Amino acid sequence: MHPLVLEFANGRTFFYGMVISLIACASRLRSKGGKSRGALRIVAILGAVLVIASATPLPIWIYVLWLLLLAVNAALPARDEERAKKRGWLVFGCLAVLAILMMMLEAPYHLTPSIPFPRGKALYVIGDSLSMGADTQEQNWPELLGVKANVPVRNFSFGGAKVGSALHNAERIEADDALVILEIGGNDVLYRTAVRDYAADLGELLATVCQPGRQVVMFELPLPPFHNGYGRVQRKLARTYGVTLIPKRYLTKVLGAPDSTLDGLHFSHTGNELMAETVWRLFEKRG
Repeated sequence: MHPLVLEFANGRTFFYGMVISLIACASRLRSKGGKSRGALRIVAILGAVLVIASATPLPIWIYVLWLLLLAVNAALPARDEERAKKRGWLVFGCLAVLAILMMMLEAPYHLTPSIPFPRGKALYVIGDSLSMGADTQEQNWPELLGVKANVPVRNFSFGGAKVGSALHNAERIEADDALVILEIGGNDVLYRTAVRDYAADLGELLATVCQPGRQVVMFELPLPPFHNGYGRVQRKLARTYGVTLIPKRYLTKVLGAPDSTLDGLHFSHTGNELMAETVWRLFEKRG
């Protein structure tokens, strides 16, 4: 997978775009040249493009307000009068406060989570072809993770799985005291399952797996531009059911590692080992 695609998918471009836009807007207010102000306006717009293309699943209303303030800042005429300068800095101050708030809202989803070590528990994985693998002779990352953790693994993944079609596998989880890892939803995004249907399916899936005594962990979906809705649904339902989200940067880092995939998406032997090691390092008190 192309590094540029992965850079957007891992969510970091949201922060890059925010910082670029703020620096450009502040520099424009301080600039005295007409040409430089025009160039800085373009830079601010490019920063906004990075933010929007990152598909960061913040509420729509906060994006609308941020874009409105950014547009007002970019449209302010280049005047040197004291009143005009004060008005410009007032608008920029509002923009900066909102941008900082947006980054603070997003930052927790990029922090490293701690997953309780499944000592004495069974490990279940519900996923798609990323967890099932393209080579049936190859040990996939769930099995490799089970070896590292020395716990039994039941891998209920299959190629082409969507959230809705994975529900019957979720019903096969028998243990009450178990760690359940969900790597599911990528095909819903890829094949454009309606967000409303995705929300209903994911809600049903989480209601099935989130039982007393179980620890449920879910990989956050890397999203292409303008697919924010899937992320908003996933985060909301994760909060509702107390599911730990693994930041998308972990999955994209494995996908972008050298020789980690066979076709740009499905893991090779190297990719499976790296994925297992990535999840293993998230376990706390690995003993």
